[in-house]
Amino acid sequence: MSSVTIQEVYNKLLSIEEHMVTKEELEPFIDTIEILSNHETMQAL
Repeated sequence: MSSVTIQEVYNKLLSIEEHMVTKEELEPFIDTIEILSNHETMQAL
């Protein structure tokens, strides 16, 4: 079994944070999905 250093954990967390999508970035996508899934809204468009 190999050990993991605090620095390795920290570096991995930084990498995850760099690639993570934020809630603010997801909101427009979620809004689009909601519009496309609503039959009445799509008919109005």
